[in-house]
Amino acid sequence: MNTRKTLLIGLDGVQFHCLHALALPNLSTLTLREAYTGGERGTRTEQATDSGPGWSTILTGVWVDQHAVGSNDDGESAWPSLFHQLHSDYPDALLVSIAAWGPINSQFFPGDTATLHHVVNNLSDDACVTAALAHLDAADFLFLQLDAPDAAGHRVGFGEDYFNAIQMADRQVGQLMEKVAQRQAQGENWLVIVTTDHGRAGVDGFDHGGQSMQERAAFIATNRPELLPASAPLPLTAIASLVLSHHSGA
Repeated sequence: MNTRKTLLIGLDGVQFHCLHALALPNLSTLTLREAYTGGERGTRTEQATDSGPGWSTILTGVWVDQHAVGSNDDGESAWPSLFHQLHSDYPDALLVSIAAWGPINSQFFPGDTATLHHVVNNLSDDACVTAALAHLDAADFLFLQLDAPDAAGHRVGFGEDYFNAIQMADRQVGQLMEKVAQRQAQGENWLVIVTTDHGRAGVDGFDHGGQSMQERAAFIATNRPELLPASAPLPLTAIASLVLSHHSGA
């Protein structure tokens, strides 16, 4: 896959509006754009603002009417993922998927992730970051999902633990970006994207799944703002096309 590489980081359940209230030194080095999940209200694309549908959309570039993952209990995506598309286009590429929430790999994309060089499931966020840092030495495409913000949100809502989890995730993003910078210094062309699968509901932030503006609110942060469409907010379906365009040189 020559010198074009991608690091796609997913921070589960991070409310877009909370990002502006926190001091996040690493995410602030990226261009942050508001995005939305949940499909288009009142159409066949409308989907629950839950993790299964959200990550399926991020990794396929389509809504539930095509990937058919309507809930966290559904099975394999009906639409090919980035893993499949990159493996098909670049069979020699080193592809990695690391998910603290293992169903992303094992439940929604088991066939596609079977072709990858490295798949990691169900570890702590710290362990997932450690694995990502090790695999970034050679990866052409690496997807990393961290779960602590969403877990904290379900425990305490918009409380101190939730904000601490987002700040910890920001520090972990910084570690990963340092590794990317080392590889960029060797002449590689890296696309970094940080995103989330859904927002949070109401004034307390404990839950999600519905179609409120807060639950639909997501974000896309990147080191390559020139690749982002001019429209805003952006649908999370845009991420897959950004990655594929970067690797094709389009």
